[in-house]
Amino acid sequence: MSVKAFELVPAVERALLMGDKAQINIECIECCGKNLYVGTSDCFIYHFLLEEKTTSKEKLIFSVQKQQHKYLGLKKSVSELKAASALNRLIVLCDTTIMLVNMLNLDPVQSGAKIKGVVTFTVNENPVNGDPFCVELGVISVKRRTIQIYMVYEDRVQIVKELSTPEQPSAVSLDGYFLCLALTTQYIIVNYSTGASQDLFPFDTEEKKPIVKRISREEFLLAGPGGLGMFATAEGISQRAPVHWSENVIGAAICFPYVLALDEGFVTVHSMLDQQLKQTLPFRDGHIMQDFEGKVILATTKEVYMLVPLPLERQVQGLLASQRVEEAILLAEGAQRNIPKDKFLVMYRRILQQAGFIQFGQLQFLEAKDNFRKGQLDVRELISLYPLLLPSTSTFTRSHPPLHEFADLNHLAQGDHEKITKWKRFLISYLKEIRSTEVANGYKEDVDTALLKLYAEANHESLLDLLVSENFCLLVDSAPWLEKHKKYFALGLLYHCNGQDDAAVQTTTNNTFVICLPQVKYSLSILFYIRATDRPLWGATSSVPPSKETNSHSMELTSSFAYHRGKVSAVAPLGLQNLGASVIPFRCSSVLWHLQGLDVPPLSLAAHRSFLQWTGTSSVRSAKQARQSQQALNIPDSTDCGPMSDQLWVRIVKGELQDTTRPDLYEYVVDFLSFCSSQELVWKYADWALQKNQKVGVQIFTRRPVDEEKTGKLNPDDIIKYLHKYPQAVTQYLEHLVLDRKIQKEKFHTHLAVLYLDEVLQLHSQIDQHCEELSPARAKLRSLLQQSCLYRVQLVLGKIKDTDLNLERAILYGKLEEHDKALHILVHQLKDFQAAEDYCSWNSEGRDLSYRQELFHMLLAAYMDPAVTNDTLVMAAVDLLNSHAEVFDAVRVLRLVPGNWSIQLLCPFLRGAMRENMHSKRMSQVALGLAKSENAIYKHEKLKYKGLINLSEKKGCQLCHNTFSAPEFVCYPSGVLVHIHCAAKRNRDSASKQHFTNPENHT
Repeated sequence: MSVKAFELVPAVERALLMGDKAQINIECIECCGKNLYVGTSDCFIYHFLLEEKTTSKEKLIFSVQKQQHKYLGLKKSVSELKAASALNRLIVLCDTTIMLVNMLNLDPVQSGAKIKGVVTFTVNENPVNGDPFCVELGVISVKRRTIQIYMVYEDRVQIVKELSTPEQPSAVSLDGYFLCLALTTQYIIVNYSTGASQDLFPFDTEEKKPIVKRISREEFLLAGPGGLGMFATAEGISQRAPVHWSENVIGAAICFPYVLALDEGFVTVHSMLDQQLKQTLPFRDGHIMQDFEGKVILATTKEVYMLVPLPLERQVQGLLASQRVEEAILLAEGAQRNIPKDKFLVMYRRILQQAGFIQFGQLQFLEAKDNFRKGQLDVRELISLYPLLLPSTSTFTRSHPPLHEFADLNHLAQGDHEKITKWKRFLISYLKEIRSTEVANGYKEDVDTALLKLYAEANHESLLDLLVSENFCLLVDSAPWLEKHKKYFALGLLYHCNGQDDAAVQTTTNNTFVICLPQVKYSLSILFYIRATDRPLWGATSSVPPSKETNSHSMELTSSFAYHRGKVSAVAPLGLQNLGASVIPFRCSSVLWHLQGLDVPPLSLAAHRSFLQWTGTSSVRSAKQARQSQQALNIPDSTDCGPMSDQLWVRIVKGELQDTTRPDLYEYVVDFLSFCSSQELVWKYADWALQKNQKVGVQIFTRRPVDEEKTGKLNPDDIIKYLHKYPQAVTQYLEHLVLDRKIQKEKFHTHLAVLYLDEVLQLHSQIDQHCEELSPARAKLRSLLQQSCLYRVQLVLGKIKDTDLNLERAILYGKLEEHDKALHILVHQLKDFQAAEDYCSWNSEGRDLSYRQELFHMLLAAYMDPAVTNDTLVMAAVDLLNSHAEVFDAVRVLRLVPGNWSIQLLCPFLRGAMRENMHSKRMSQVALGLAKSENAIYKHEKLKYKGLINLSEKKGCQLCHNTFSAPEFVCYPSGVLVHIHCAAKRNRDSASKQHFTNPENHT
């Protein structure tokens, strides 16, 4: 692909150089700064001074002044010229002889320093000699297969090295210790310091002219076979791909990042970065091309031209204009080494940003995103393409000169809605990625507000995620947008994250802005409440400039009213300059006007913005600041004038507003209130929540943090009193206190028991209709009666004494330790033997073995009562004995059972009783053995201790640190003395700890 990288500009015309002498030709050229030297075929050297000038059309031209010319007197052509500015010398090759002449007057050096027998030479641009006033030359000698290294000083030359080559060299270039040579059949690289050589590739120099040119440190450009320009390093490898140029290349030059090649009819320009042909310039009869300090000079036999590189930025902009993004970026990156770092970074970032917008317009979103991030794009540049996404308070202006040619997304899309959708999706993706990075620093409000608007418009699932996380969405812009797209639930979240919990549940659907004008004469402060609707603010006469005479702002409104010393009166039209200091505030709220019986149109958002521009220094204040202003001016709050807002989330739940964002919105509001720190808000909406669903609504109180009770914010007693009119809710709340939080208060337990009992009694009276509900209700009641020990038993018992709730009555008798009555009910009235066994089990839970044994014996006695005995009771007694043999005293049982019972009938009981008896006996023996063993160990330790024990009143116990009052003590093997009771206590504690840490040890 073509790019205009160079312009061909004439430098020295034929008439200035040789006049009418047709036989004179240019043989060589050299440039040093503004000095141009030309060597001709008639042994002359010409010195010109080049001055760059720019025409009125911004075109570069060269002004040439001939300084002088000098004849060398050898009657041979001047073959080569090289400038040595540090020596103020021009190195001239003429008639196989190198001589030194003065750069200014072209006079030969008086010392006559010369090098004879030279075919060609090159200057070492990476010298190894540290002397700044010395030039190193590599010389191809007329001596066959010989290369010589010379040091050239101001008035003398010195040979330092001579080496042989395998073939006759024809071209040479020198860099440091490395010589790159074109031999007869190949190219080689030689280290003249070590003598090591490296073959490169074959090339027939007799058929084609070889080219050997140094392009950078230890890297050379060579004319290769097949029309290739080959790159080679000093190590003999190629780090760049070759460029394809003409088969008949005459010369080559480097102007980074370009390689220029000259053939018989053209100059071709290739990029070293991607090896592509970038430009072709027609140029006939050219035979010299050389580069000097960033300049490229061309010469025919008669004239000299300059190839002027266009500024890099201009080249890049040309590529960007033709939408060749990759080439533009590659070119900019390749030129980095030639530009100061700070300047390059500024230019490079801008190029990346421009490239990103081009790719953005082509829907290449991945590439655009990458370039935006690398180029550190001000994200507002991108957001500004999307109409209405930037906040209305934003002061952002686009970059100048512009980064793109798009007016906005509509201009870019040309009505293609599918493309607009894709661009919006891209912006959502990009903003999501950068909102938590440094890219968004300083612009978080713009980013989050734009993201919220996009989410709302696209009905995106991440809208709620944005609002429930930390965000910087501007309320004044976001609220109307959410309302416009009917995202009422999200609007509530927006108010919540802005600390306006009341507005989150109850808020106006028409946004209110509070605008404070600057104080004018008479220290008048005016408040306007402007509703954001679509009706106009201004009448026929929209505004009047400030009056110089009164030094106050003048304005006419189509309709208004004045709050004048505590009284409201209609004024239409109303000019502020006519009211003076007597007017305290104005209210432009249609709600207030309606309350006063006035029909006044509300004010539009556009009017609000126009009014801000008209006042110049007005500002939008927060709701908190507005309330402070109201209090300072003694203005009644809007809530004092009647309801000014509609319930938002409540209306959604009722179906008055359509918003399907949260199907479980009611549950969400309840959850929201359960964690809300505002008691006022909780009490305000608790009734609504409970009226809709007591079971769900009570979670407002059951999910609240426990520490609120400690601070006295929400007292359980107050909540229970409040919930009294909601029976299901108060029951659930008491269950929360008693069963979940395990609060040990008699009144809560009693209250819950009474509520359970009332429910059971109510269902019991309607058993035909509610048989399915009665069983779980009685189960809850029995569970509470069994597990709780805090309720007032007598109170509950009194309520069920005359009912047939026998099982519950038995439980209550058990709580009163009247087990005989309880067992009589279970055994003889209910005949529920399993319930009787369970009764004995749970009543003896946590008690000692004797208490448990006594309960089961009482149950056995109830079964064996001679007055009511029957076969059913006998079988129940046998089952009881066989299943719980371990809790009975076998002797007492054998005395109680009739003598006619067979041993086989009681076999399981007898077997269990014997096993228990044997187990107890063995455990006792084990305990006795362990005690004896421990005693023996103590005696042994005592015998081992032979030292004297000194005991005095000043010595203290090592456990309690009190002194000994009697000659009684315990001495541990370590010699520590303690009181006897302290030692005993320590042993008991140790045994207790061992018992608790090993609860399942069995013998």
